[in-house]
Amino acid sequence: IGVVHDMRTGLLTAVLRVTGDGQFSLSSPDVQDSRISMWGDALGAFCRERLSVCRVTWQEWSTSTNVDTDEPASATGDAPLDPAAADYRDLVTCAAPRSVAHDTLVSLSVDVAAVQTRRAKPIDAVAAGLQLLTEELRLFTVRLEAAGLRIDAPLSPAELTLAVRGRSAPFAESQHAALSASLAARLGVSVGDLSPMAIRSEWECVRVDRAIHRSWWIEGWPRADVPAVWMDLLLLGGHCTRTVTVVFEPVSPSQSARSVDEASVALESAEASKSKRGFRVRASERRQREEVERREHELVAGHGELAYCGLVTVSAPTLDELDDAAADFEQTASHAGVQLRPLEGRHEQGW
Repeated sequence: IGVVHDMRTGLLTAVLRVTGDGQFSLSSPDVQDSRISMWGDALGAFCRERLSVCRVTWQEWSTSTNVDTDEPASATGDAPLDPAAADYRDLVTCAAPRSVAHDTLVSLSVDVAAVQTRRAKPIDAVAAGLQLLTEELRLFTVRLEAAGLRIDAPLSPAELTLAVRGRSAPFAESQHAALSASLAARLGVSVGDLSPMAIRSEWECVRVDRAIHRSWWIEGWPRADVPAVWMDLLLLGGHCTRTVTVVFEPVSPSQSARSVDEASVALESAEASKSKRGFRVRASERRQREEVERREHELVAGHGELAYCGLVTVSAPTLDELDDAAADFEQTASHAGVQLRPLEGRHEQGW
């Protein structure tokens, strides 16, 4: 298992590759809601008093790719194809230039400083953290499989290195192909450094080797009720090279209860003060009160609470292509009801 040990923050992180069955968008709304609920249950299991996993991240990366398509062979040699086969050939020929490859990774992180061992013989904190991370990976895999997802084995050091370098410099296909075909990669050991050769941060982008990246923070999510497939526009729309990342941090039940109490008292005090002075309570303030009450009901029902942050990164080989891809993706995000805010001067952190 490839594990990243961040010496600065003390986090140990391992990565899983997750795929679906391709039937989610075709399922009935009830089935979609049920599977989304199972995903929520898989995340909610991390929300306990003694937090072991401090961060869960999913990252969906997609890029346009060229697919080599062979014409369907005729059953009678040079005889003309029947209408169905001819229509299929035309469909594949038209769709190939617009085909998009998707790759979804889910990572778990544990904090070495927060790891407590009950063993009679004391062991190294990093070793205890690795044991805990391995166990959490196993349990999380079981929960995700119950939600109808296919989970591969945790990424090896070589696979982890290739994944990072592929997202950092996605337009160096020949170099990545050579690395993946090396003897070190076949043996499952690291194939080189995770870091790129050079990074130059600018106000509107960050240059990483031969790739240029621009990042946004998801400032606003849909406020109205949306169906389970609402993210199809965000994840499947557009034909650029881009990464959608959502980071979750579990919150303990006691901390969630205190947060709800503080928010409720603050809103009640503000409403009482306005009523006493003759000011009206606005609809936005009533909406905040309803949201706090809903949070409290969900906590009482046993649901876990997670803090979350969404980021989007668009990549291109040239600045002109990046501007075109960024404009296209911003329009796609607006159709999905997502408000994006550029990370001006901080694109390196977004990448």
